[in-house]
Amino acid sequence: TVLAIWWEDGIGAPVNFRQRRVGLGGKIFEVKKFRSMTVDAEGDGKARWATPGDARVTRVGAVIRKLRIDELPQITNVLAGDMAFVGPRPERPEFVRELAEEIPFFDKRHCVKPGITGWAQLNYPYGASVNDARCKLEFDLYYVKNQSLFLDFLILLQTAEVILFGKGATLRAGRLPRTGQAVSPDFTFFRTRGGCSHRHAFVTFMSQEKHAAGLHLALR
Repeated sequence: TVLAIWWEDGIGAPVNFRQRRVGLGGKIFEVKKFRSMTVDAEGDGKARWATPGDARVTRVGAVIRKLRIDELPQITNVLAGDMAFVGPRPERPEFVRELAEEIPFFDKRHCVKPGITGWAQLNYPYGASVNDARCKLEFDLYYVKNQSLFLDFLILLQTAEVILFGKGATLRAGRLPRTGQAVSPDFTFFRTRGGCSHRHAFVTFMSQEKHAAGLHLALR
């Protein structure tokens, strides 16, 4: 990866980069990644969403992002205790403030450590909007509620498929499992033309009529 980045941008070009992210309990830490965008991707200092076909992504960056290789330096974050191998993707503080105002229960994803890979990362492409974040939250909350060694194993297994065979995040039509139903690696949420389903992740572990109160109690 280092040689590929240098081949594209020249010897001595920055290979790694650090960025502030929000972790467990809202703690701010610096995440480490292989650089997949141009050096001046945010030259003006303004945080921007990464979008499909983003012109800031380099040719090498497009490959390592698809194979998730750009995430490997985060192993040092795991060793430092800021992250886990599996968990919700850590977001930037600027985006967290915006999303917490727009999306109910968004801060509940900080009940567990963020991960190098996760349920949302496998089942949904890179998010580029508030609506994308709302859709990904369904998967994150499902993971928070159903976190287990077995689910972590399934996520790591699918992540290995992504790295070895280049299988990106896909969205397959399916149905929400009932409370207590075994987790399937092929599980996904209903999708609509306008975005994610209106049946949020809360439905996976409580009845719709009590979801607001039940979610608060379930994640305490």
